[in-house]
Amino acid sequence: MGEGSGIPESRFAMWRAVVALAHLDGRIDPAERSLVEGYLAHVPFSPDQAEALGADLAHPRDPAEAFDAITDPADRGEFFAFAQAMVACDHDLDPQEMGAVEALQAGQLAQVQGQDLPGLLHAMREKAASARAAEDQTLREEARKALGLGAFLRGMLRRQGR
Repeated sequence: MGEGSGIPESRFAMWRAVVALAHLDGRIDPAERSLVEGYLAHVPFSPDQAEALGADLAHPRDPAEAFDAITDPADRGEFFAFAQAMVACDHDLDPQEMGAVEALQAGQLAQVQGQDLPGLLHAMREKAASARAAEDQTLREEARKALGLGAFLRGMLRRQGR
């Protein structure tokens, strides 16, 4: 993935669905905001993706519509892990949030019934690990650039006697 191109669309859709879920009870409370922003701060979004997520944080979207945009089964699986963390983080199990997560899980289960579930789970885990590795690699490269620039500037300052 090229510099500034962000993350794959399916993974981006997963994050948008997580943010949409946070809005479901009519507000994003501080615990939910902290959880979401904590995760989002470590994902190498493109400027356009970051702008769209900022708008999503300010204006609610339909979680089911956002979830439907997730095309990769691994990203759909990870959505549920983040959704469970989101629902539980404020220690207020809102029935509307729980109902939405359960409805999305039921729909997802209906889609995978009759498929090779062990094979599907294996493929999902591999894709999720690959996506995380790609995100980690991007973050490492950005850190190297930042450290490299810092070392360069320190060297320049030393040469100038500062």
